[in-house]
Formats: sequence, C-alpha cells, structure tokens
Amino acid sequence: MTAELIPSSDAVVLSDSIRVPPGAAPAILYLGELHTEYSKRTMRSALNLFARWGGAADFTQVNWAMLTPAAVSSFLRRQLALGKSGVSVNLYLAALKGVAKAAWQLELLDHDSLERIRSVKQVRVLRLPAGRSLSYAESAALLSAAAGDDPKKVRDRAILTLFLGCGLRRAEVCGLQLDKVDVLGGTIRLIGKGNKERKAFLTPDVQRTVAEWLDVRTEVPGYLFGNYTVGRRLRVDRPLNPSSLSRILKKYCDAAGVDPVTPHDLRRTFATRLIDKNVDLVTVKNLMGHANIATTSLYDRRGEDTMRRAAGMVEL
Repeated sequence: MTAELIPSSDAVVLSDSIRVPPGAAPAILYLGELHTEYSKRTMRSALNLFARWGGAADFTQVNWAMLTPAAVSSFLRRQLALGKSGVSVNLYLAALKGVAKAAWQLELLDHDSLERIRSVKQVRVLRLPAGRSLSYAESAALLSAAAGDDPKKVRDRAILTLFLGCGLRRAEVCGLQLDKVDVLGGTIRLIGKGNKERKAFLTPDVQRTVAEWLDVRTEVPGYLFGNYTVGRRLRVDRPLNPSSLSRILKKYCDAAGVDPVTPHDLRRTFATRLIDKNVDLVTVKNLMGHANIATTSLYDRRGEDTMRRAAGMVEL
C-alpha cells in the first residue's frame, strides 16, 4: 500500500456526536448503511483484510479517500495468487467499491476516481449450480418433525414455512421485524440485498404457522424470531444469528431422516416449485428479490423426471 493510504493525525467528524479515526469515515459510513449485522461483519472482514495487506492494523487505520484502482487491482491479484476463490475476491471488490462510493458522498473522492474504481472488473466465476431443492415428501417430513406445542418448535415451524412458502433469504428471516408482518393481510415487507424493498405473500399455511408463533411470542415490538436464553426466556430485542438457522434446519433434517440441506436450499425449493407450476420467470424473479432473470434461472432444480416429461411432449 502506498504512503498516501496512511491517514494523517487529524480526527474526522462524521456527525455532531461521532468522531472517527482519520480517513476512516468512508468505511464507517459504508458499513453503517448495510442492512444486516451479517453483511456488516462480512464486509468489515473484507476491509480489514485489505488494511492488513497494506500494513495497517485494521480498516480504521486506512485513509480511504486515497483509494486508487491500482491499489484495488493489486490487492485482488494478490488474493487470487493466495488461492482465494473468485466468489471471495468479488466480495472484497464489492466492499472496496462501496467504500469508494461513500468517500465520494463525503466529498473526499472525486467522481472520476470513483468511476475508475467502479470500472475494476469482477473475477469471472464458472461453476455448476450449487444446492438442491426438496421433494414434497422431504418438506412434509421436515414440517412433521417440527410439529408440537413446544414454543421452540412453534417458532421453528414458522421459520421453515417462511423459507418454503415465501423463498426468503436467511438474513431476511433473521432481520424480520414484527411491524413488517401483516398476517391477516397475508403480506410481509422485506428489505433485501441492496436495501431494495419488496413484498412477500403468505400462503394460508404460512399465515397459520406465523399466527401460531405470534400467539406464543405476543405483540411485543422487536424481531419476529428472537433468541431463547438458556433459561428458555425469549429475547426479541436480538435477532437470530444466521448460523442458528443452519443448526435448526440440521436438527429437523436429522429428526426427519432427510438428507442435509441448507436454508438456501429451501429458498431454491420455493423457486423450483413455482417454475415447475409454469409461473413465468419475471414473476419468480420479483418474488425472489433478484435483480435479473439470469440469477433466477440458476435456482431451477427440476431433475431428470421433469426433462423426461418434457421430452415426452414432443410430437414427430
């Protein structure tokens, strides 16, 4: 990292009450605008990696106003040389571009420099589609495993149906606030990737399981799905950790005898079932919160039986 990226000793005032280390304001502004704690942790790690690459202790010790395309490209090349995946390197690039935009918003970086950093291209990632969708028998077995009146099971059953019936992302489930849920109206207002707002629609089954959970949870403001303490007291002022959702799902997969799946596989299941019912891709894209149809098409996990049925429709 060049000497220009080492900040001066003057503090920066980000607001009336917040003074931040010199040069760190763009990074702090960028991280503060991210919607979920998971995203903040992920991108903070990326910025810290860049800082350490340049000899700084962490991201607060970097003068982000002096960020250049050359520094960005050199950092990315080094990460690739160290064996980092294209997906990881592209995530680092997204973090650096986000900080550059914040520096421009703070009038610490000129527009030409911002555009040159934005022009740094992502690493091309060629990969087979990951994950799978569940059969109807598998999803029924999961929900049966979560049946019962135990408060945790009532919560977990609502979580599973939101994944399967609405195709929510893991971070969306964790960050969902009670005031965004309209059970009677059958809708949820979500803030997804890129802080884009969309509406999810609840099927009758999802309405029922969420209503059952609300009977247990009560109408106390906070997160829809909170954390249970060791003493089994529900805390709705703290969101579920995304890793907790993976553990919850694993528990019910083991109980139901279902091959391991991830929360994102339940989202894939939602998309696959819509596509299999001939719902047009534009509608599926909008329900999934995708920016483009190409992404949505990757969620199609219909198997050989579907292709066999399609081939059987051909007339000679």
